[in-house]
Amino acid sequence: MGLERPVYEKKGYNSFVYYVAFGLCTDNVDVYPEQHHVTGIPEGVKLLGITKDMIHGDFKGYVSGAFGEALENKDPELAEKVRENGKAMQIKGEVEDDSSLSYLVSSVGIVEALCDMGAIAVLDMHLCRWYTPEEWHKDVFEKVTNPFTHISPMMGKQEDGIWLHTRGMRKFGRPDISISGVPEKDLQAAQEMAQEMVPIQAIGGAWLDKVITYQTCKGDAKLNPHDYYTEGMNNPMYNNNFFDIPWSAVQFEKPAKK
Repeated sequence: MGLERPVYEKKGYNSFVYYVAFGLCTDNVDVYPEQHHVTGIPEGVKLLGITKDMIHGDFKGYVSGAFGEALENKDPELAEKVRENGKAMQIKGEVEDDSSLSYLVSSVGIVEALCDMGAIAVLDMHLCRWYTPEEWHKDVFEKVTNPFTHISPMMGKQEDGIWLHTRGMRKFGRPDISISGVPEKDLQAAQEMAQEMVPIQAIGGAWLDKVITYQTCKGDAKLNPHDYYTEGMNNPMYNNNFFDIPWSAVQFEKPAKK
């Protein structure tokens, strides 16, 4: 996947990026376009410096609750450094013109520039995932055009089967994916279907609002995901709208025998 979104349609809501780089608070970011792949601050995205001493700041929220727990589990020493330093930079905002992925590449590049300036940790707010500067460079900056870099695939067990879902598709202005009630024998097929849905949306597919055939190990799966479109911006599992797909709704056609 490159920067272009060849099947892009504007539909529904804006892409939303939200990162926090910890360890510095500055009005000037040393960005080098070629080095950091930044074409400018995307319209709608704001950079804001915050400290733990700000009365109305967000710093304490970033290092407590689920976010703080995730950092403690990752690296207790880094968690202590982040809290003691008490400084951070927000890279946050909704992007109306998301017809190409330049807004995402530039946002990631700005974070990379902050790492080069001395940031000690990065939090992806959509994924509740922490990175060291080295991890950010290797796992995000160098893989910025891979859509799976920007989402978290999750899996859990329910009474009626396995539940697969994603977080992070809001970065693309598209719904997340939930597939519930998957029998264990169909797990690979469900995963393959979800893995096809992610890049279709990343390149601009408009909410998959038609019947699409997905090639899986079980056969050709047919589904119109938009039939299961659900509002979920206030749902803490997604903080995004999503396709709430019951596995029983997926229709299969076996491929023709050769």
